[in-house]
Amino acid sequence: MPTLSPLTLRKWLRKFIIVFLCFGFIITYYHYRSSSESHHPRVVNIGYLRVPNDEMLAISQDSIKQALAKENINVHFTVFDSGVEANQALASKSIDFASMGITNGVIAMSKNLPVELIWIHEILGTNEGLVVKDNQNIHSLSDLKGKTLATTFASTSHFSLQKTLESQGLQKDITLLDMKSTDIMAAWQRGNIDGVYTWEPTLNNIQKQGGLTLLTSKDLAEAGYPTANIMVGRKDFITDHPNITQTLLQCLSEAKTFYHQQPDQAAQQIAKALEISPE
Repeated sequence: MPTLSPLTLRKWLRKFIIVFLCFGFIITYYHYRSSSESHHPRVVNIGYLRVPNDEMLAISQDSIKQALAKENINVHFTVFDSGVEANQALASKSIDFASMGITNGVIAMSKNLPVELIWIHEILGTNEGLVVKDNQNIHSLSDLKGKTLATTFASTSHFSLQKTLESQGLQKDITLLDMKSTDIMAAWQRGNIDGVYTWEPTLNNIQKQGGLTLLTSKDLAEAGYPTANIMVGRKDFITDHPNITQTLLQCLSEAKTFYHQQPDQAAQQIAKALEISPE
């Protein structure tokens, strides 16, 4: 059996090491690539409220879907009536981002849901308010005594209504019903309630059907009780996919800019999506 010289042995050893390293690099590269692709989400789930704000404008313009499609990501939107439902979906990890009133944002944090505030849509103003039937002789807040009011519990409307009743000492003098905003209109038409504290587009529809506006969330904000609509995201999703979060926030920022630059056109687009008047 021939004996290899030390020089030849070193050459063969060097070749073996090079081949081994190249093979290892290839295996590592494809493992990393496959794991990255499998970890990269194919669908982003976003929960939103049907209210006139920057997110509704971005959705009506289809900008969020188009922007994420460039990253080969589909978007699935889910409408929630309130932040109560959104928090339940966040807790089960069935959605990645959700818009809600700030009251439910506080509830999410107090219950230690793993979410993070990433955006403030707007400070609520005239798009949320207290409306009463104009044939019930209710002309001021003091006239609410003995009446039946409805709102969506744990919402910004609920918070604002509670503060309103507290200011008049009427907490124990009215009947307060918990209703989804989608059910409030039917209760109003049936005559089951004398007044409601709710948001658009339900607010606008009630105002057109014999509703007298006593005050709005703008009045409450000026009195020192501001409320807002916000967006939160699951912390683990935000950490794992900062590029998706950045793209989403960029779309919201562009929608807000569009509104400030072209308010009439923005109002028309949102009005069409919500089936309410641009005014």
